[in-house]
Amino acid sequence: MNKLLKTGGVVAGVGLALCAGLVGYGWSLDTRWHVESSRLVAAPPSAVHALLDDLTRYPEWITGDMPEGQVYEVEYGARTSGPGASYAWEMPGSMGEFTLVSSDPARGITYEMVMERARTPAQGSITLEPLDGGTRVVWVDEGDLGMRPVGGLLVSTVESTLGSHFDIALAKLGALAEASAQEQVDGDARSAGEDDGDAADEGQQGHEDAGHQHQ
Repeated sequence: MNKLLKTGGVVAGVGLALCAGLVGYGWSLDTRWHVESSRLVAAPPSAVHALLDDLTRYPEWITGDMPEGQVYEVEYGARTSGPGASYAWEMPGSMGEFTLVSSDPARGITYEMVMERARTPAQGSITLEPLDGGTRVVWVDEGDLGMRPVGGLLVSTVESTLGSHFDIALAKLGALAEASAQEQVDGDARSAGEDDGDAADEGQQGHEDAGHQHQ
């Protein structure tokens, strides 16, 4: 019995030492996260910005890798575009509020996001860099989890999860922007064709009128 008690005491002591070490390690870690993701989009900055500036379009892309069928509830603020536009969201395991801080067709957007359990609001930006034939879209997001010592231990997981999510969300954003840009090109082509047809009809009518006068 005494031997069992001694063994149990040793195990408990080792366990406490490991827990103390883990807690100490957690206290030493930075609780701030920083995530950056980018994507080349075959569309002009204006096509991408139109999607970034309209919060009602966000559910089409910002949900990223959210499982199909999962409920993503959104409640919009008084404005849905431009600086000051906002929406609140709720989904299993996550809820918060997103607000546009700035919105520039040539540069992109900056935003603030208040999330449950986070120590401070997250700050982020989605910038647009014009390229030949397209746009480089760069998404940066950062904030502070707080909650030491646990927060420090969770930072790497948060960064990995958000990075994967941003990659998928940017792919969706890019596809929407490219489709919109193609629609614009097709619309311009149709308009040009109609204008050429109208001009041809007017020319034909002019020849016919001239022929009648000659007779």
